[in-house]
Amino acid sequence: SNHPEFNTIDRSKLIGKKITDFFDADFSATLLALRNQVRATGIPQEIEFKSPNENRWFHVKYSPIVDTHQHRSKNISARISEITKRKHAELALRESENKFRLLAENLPGIIYLCRNDARYSMLYLNHNVEQITGYTADDFVQGVISFTELFHPEDKERILSAVDEALKQRTSFHLEYRMSDKAGNWHWVEEHGIGVYQDDALILIEGYLSDITPRKTAEQQLRIVAEENERILNNSLTLNCVAGYDGYFK
Repeated sequence: SNHPEFNTIDRSKLIGKKITDFFDADFSATLLALRNQVRATGIPQEIEFKSPNENRWFHVKYSPIVDTHQHRSKNISARISEITKRKHAELALRESENKFRLLAENLPGIIYLCRNDARYSMLYLNHNVEQITGYTADDFVQGVISFTELFHPEDKERILSAVDEALKQRTSFHLEYRMSDKAGNWHWVEEHGIGVYQDDALILIEGYLSDITPRKTAEQQLRIVAEENERILNNSLTLNCVAGYDGYFK
């Protein structure tokens, strides 16, 4: 055995002892419960645990022993395997995923990961999508709704064309367009996206989408004011002009 508790013990001295003789009372009780369950049901049982003395992980599996006629005997087998490398990799991946989700859920806009199909089928969105669209992230992931169904009819062809061209060129895309929410209200959104490639194949699209309706509304109001000022200036019966302090007409 490679178990640290067994490393200094000769194999011959293990014969006649119980595996629970090498663990504390709490973990020994867990192992006994697994063993008894195997004896009662004939179904293999397993557990993963961390060594209390070292930063090492192990996998324990109890299995019933059957004879050549598939009759279950009273004996069971126990197998202990070290899984430290695998467990550390799993824990590192889980920590990385937790950091990503923490970042994604606290950004003000929508982070998404989708397929490059006709509906841009979503694989992941943060929960901010509900604030803008009125639909939950699950609605998009389960295919209840898609972004393509929310595009403004006047913007849809331009959006699809720009995304397709960027993917062909393997460049990022930057778009501003109108999108409807669940209640039928129109929002202006800004989207940054890029393709995800594996070898030469496009596999996914990832991006970030934010609501820019307040900015667009302000721009529209400024444009109206500017057009009104120009109309007044050009249609007045009097002479209107703009000049600098040096006396030259601008």
